[in-house]
Amino acid sequence: MASGSVWAQTTLVASLAEIPGLADSNEEGVLVDIVKAIDEVWEEGTIEIIVAPFARSIQNVINGDADFHIPGFVANVPDPSLPVPLARCPVPLGEVEIVIYSNVRNPVSREDIEAAMAAGGEFPYVIEAGIQEMFDFPTASSSSTEQSLRKVQAGRIDAYLWPPEADVIVRQLQMDRIHREYLERYPDPVVVANTAHGADVSEILAEALAELQEQGRLEALHAPMHMPWTVWQPHEDL
Repeated sequence: MASGSVWAQTTLVASLAEIPGLADSNEEGVLVDIVKAIDEVWEEGTIEIIVAPFARSIQNVINGDADFHIPGFVANVPDPSLPVPLARCPVPLGEVEIVIYSNVRNPVSREDIEAAMAAGGEFPYVIEAGIQEMFDFPTASSSSTEQSLRKVQAGRIDAYLWPPEADVIVRQLQMDRIHREYLERYPDPVVVANTAHGADVSEILAEALAELQEQGRLEALHAPMHMPWTVWQPHEDL
């Protein structure tokens, strides 16, 4: 599959973020099913799966302990000349909607972020996100959805960015000081290292995902991965 002459690897390691329903310690869940489908259509090799906490799973790719990570959101395709550690496979799994979770006393909207960026100078918000390279405005790193949401609830940070499945935690913990705002829809990619090796891995994954698309399987595999955006406010309903 990959055209690089140095490519001789017949086993890839997939590092999956440990998220209930998506990937658990027993190697079951939506992400596991997606990787198994990729493995099925990649005839030249096999894929091993490891499951780790989100931040560690990303670090596995950066450190070279894994060849790719799911889920994650980054903007650029592999280009080792860019000073970023991660890149995305150009064929996405699908699309993902991102929500701004902020404190009801100081709600943050997409328009607020855009206005702050247009004004220049020091960015006025502390916004945490799982993968910072996804956004074109400053964010701080988050290693735990629950902990970031707790910070928002307590007013310790201005906002947290995550898909709507964070709503599950908001409801479970009765986070009634949180305000939700729709940000944007983004491609939902597989994440690789921004290296020559990562480019090889990206090519393999792109061909496998394109094959799953052609077979009409990719959309169904990806559909259970994210909850859809709905209009509701925790500070009104909880």
